[in-house]
Order: sequence, then structure tokens, then C-alpha cells
Amino acid sequence: FERDGFDIVSQESVSFARAALGGRLEVKTLWGDEEIELPPGTQPGDEFKLRGGGIPALRGRGRGDHRAVIKLDVPRRLSRRQRELLLEMAKESGEDLAVPAAGEGGGKGGPRKKTKRRVRTAQRPGRKGLLGRVKDALTGEPGEDG
Repeated sequence: FERDGFDIVSQESVSFARAALGGRLEVKTLWGDEEIELPPGTQPGDEFKLRGGGIPALRGRGRGDHRAVIKLDVPRRLSRRQRELLLEMAKESGEDLAVPAAGEGGGKGGPRKKTKRRVRTAQRPGRKGLLGRVKDALTGEPGEDG
């Protein structure tokens, strides 16, 4: 979660198939799990708002919203069948993908591309962030920080 004023923003990973075909997605919020309906053709970066799912206003009524931002989950490895189906879909769409067949080029014996590694900041074990402590305070659950 990230906080944006009284709103909570979460990144929700969705498979290509679910984004293309639509379907239900379970979103974890401060107030419990909620379900949203993804329409067919959902794009990465699309935002879905769960009204009242955010932080309570301190001197007023209501709460902020929970905004779920869609992130496309692209598999790093494909089975032979998955690869065939994707190539068939690309061909049907008029795309000409010059992709080497499984076992050709890009394998262990071929040249390697230099890629940037993603660096993620790890949270210290046994410590909760501000939102985790706020959630515990609001739900009455004891925190790990004491």
C-alpha cells in the first residue's frame, strides 16, 4: 500500500489472460478483502476505485478511497504450449514476431544480453510500517512492534 492523502493506492498484479478476458480480482484493503470486476481489455495502469476504502478523515466524516492500479504480470518462462498459443494469437492479430524457436539462440550457449536487475527495498523482519500499525490500531489487533 501507499498513502496519497486520505487515499490508499495499491498495485495489483493481473495476468495477461485476465486483463484481456476480464474477470474478478480480489484486492486486500485496510478494511478486509474486496472483490472488483475487471472488464475485458483492462490495460496496465488502469485504476479502479473502492469508495470509502481509505484512511478515515480526522476532523470530518467519511474515509478516503482505495485505488487499485493494475500491473501486468508477464511470465518469465513459458511452456512450449503457452509459447505456441501466444505465437498463434500474435499471428491472428497480424503481428509478425521474429522469435527464435525454443532451444535456438538466447539459450545458455548463446550471447547474453546485459539486463538491469530490479532492486527492491526489503522491509526489516518483525517491523511493520506506518500503515500496518494504523491497520492494527483500527482493527484492534496487536502489532509486532509492541
